[in-house]
Amino acid sequence: MISSYLVILWQMILESAPYLLIGLFIAGLLRAFLPQEFLARHLGDNSLGSAFKAALFGIPLPLCCCGVLPTAVSLYRQGASLSATFAFLVATPQTSVDAILLAYGLLGGIFAIAYPVSALFGAFLTSLAMVIFIKSTSKVLSPVFSCAMCNEETPHTHPFGEKVTFALQYAVTELFAEIAKPLLIGFLAAALVALILPPNLAESLSAHGLTYPAMLVIGLPLYVCATASIPLGYAFLLKGFSPGSVLVFLMAGPGTNLTSLSVLSKIFGKK
Repeated sequence: MISSYLVILWQMILESAPYLLIGLFIAGLLRAFLPQEFLARHLGDNSLGSAFKAALFGIPLPLCCCGVLPTAVSLYRQGASLSATFAFLVATPQTSVDAILLAYGLLGGIFAIAYPVSALFGAFLTSLAMVIFIKSTSKVLSPVFSCAMCNEETPHTHPFGEKVTFALQYAVTELFAEIAKPLLIGFLAAALVALILPPNLAESLSAHGLTYPAMLVIGLPLYVCATASIPLGYAFLLKGFSPGSVLVFLMAGPGTNLTSLSVLSKIFGKK
């Protein structure tokens, strides 16, 4: 039992590591290259328009629910509103360009269209709830760029190499240091869930007409990236699950897991 748990845990870490590294690096690049004024102008307004832009910006990115976390935190710290930040968090991990193409190949053209549209609609509902129920809080933003050679805070006047160096330093020393502990706790919990869930749970629940709640129960705590969820959705479809329930899994599986919930709770609060 312990050895199986460790194998599952190690597989999750190996699978998520590339995406997490990509997310950290993108976050660092955003910090060093993207002007804070641009984010404040397009994503800073606590409105549905800003949230819609953030969701469109995130849909094609190849980031899983772990890789999207450091990128979203960086956007928030640089001036993005809560509604825009969470629209980005919801839309980005659910799909990507490669996942949409794979969905077209395995599941057909209707799924390839419904897949990103559902991510956009889910992001819209989330941002709507943020606008209505949660007041935008003020943020104390740290300097956009700092350099050992100078004290000025004008990142876009520095050489390209210095900005890339800063991006790497920021990703490792600040962002990863902040999310490392909740990330580890989330991985430990997610591996335990993957171990104790019976393999035939979804099939037995579908026999009783409970495919939609079954997909939610399975997908919400599960760690699976958008691209990896497509073959799983195809397998569910072959076993008799309805297309709607498969789409629910494609939204819930990549959209969140225990790891991302642990990190989000620490950074943004339980609400």
